[in-house]
Amino acid sequence: MHVVELIRVLRKHQDTAAGYALAATVFVLAIVIRELVDPYIRIPYITLFPAMVICSLVGGRMAGILAAVLGGLLAWYLWLPPRLTFVLEWPAGHLAVVLYAVTSTILLLLTRGLNETLKALEKERDLSAELFRELQHRTANNLQSVSALLRQNRKAIEDNPGKAVRIIDGAMNRFEIMSRINRRLYGPQMLDVAMAPYLEELCRDILAALGSDRILTKVRSNSVVLDRERAMLVSLLLAELLMNASKHAFDPGGSGSITIALEREDSTYQIKFADDGRGLPDDFDPSAGAGLGMRIVQGLVSQLSGSLHTGSGPSGTTIEVRFPATS
Repeated sequence: MHVVELIRVLRKHQDTAAGYALAATVFVLAIVIRELVDPYIRIPYITLFPAMVICSLVGGRMAGILAAVLGGLLAWYLWLPPRLTFVLEWPAGHLAVVLYAVTSTILLLLTRGLNETLKALEKERDLSAELFRELQHRTANNLQSVSALLRQNRKAIEDNPGKAVRIIDGAMNRFEIMSRINRRLYGPQMLDVAMAPYLEELCRDILAALGSDRILTKVRSNSVVLDRERAMLVSLLLAELLMNASKHAFDPGGSGSITIALEREDSTYQIKFADDGRGLPDDFDPSAGAGLGMRIVQGLVSQLSGSLHTGSGPSGTTIEVRFPATS
């Protein structure tokens, strides 16, 4: 553990002026130490091998390469016989230079591999930490939503005890859908969400949870990509609209189709949810005396800082939601 921490500290200034300065210091120390032990050790490159590894860790790949090349030239000139010249004795001098070049290359490649591995591990660590923070935040929000939903269901049951089973079934469906959305959005690769393929899979999930196998959904999206937080709100919004449509838009046991479009227009996103069902009642007003589902929809639209518009006719119901493209 101490070695890993030491390597992390060494790599802190890679590819910066400070990192190159530290690498230069290490390189100079290696040359000075080799010169000081020269009367006792005849191996010319003894201090250069660890120096180039440390230079690679401290300064980066280029610092390691420079340490290997400059160190090799200095060792050749200072300590390979005949000294103070670049002439080489045959075959010992030539063999020493070739072995140095091969060994240096292997060490630099191994160090590069170590650097790349550590970078990948650090990236995974940061991603895991971010996912954990987001998951904590989302869990807290989900628990608040569950608490609010249970309070609303309790009030609905108190007002009409005969609908208790249906109300509880609705709550179970919402919890199941919320669970499926969380599983989809909180995978390790889902930092940003490409909405078109995601919504197609999500609609299948939701209809499967509702047992509505006679409803066909079609999703259109012009390459919209959302961050995970807003993708979660959009998912919950569409889930609620699908639940409402499956319960109220079509005749019991009947079939139907729903079209969902998510598009960007300048600085806003637009969600258009359209079914081919029987339409809304003539006196429907989403802002007055709305049921539980519509109240949830309005709350989610508010969290998106958006606006909600409904329309209805013989060909079905259309709901449009607009929200800003920047959160």
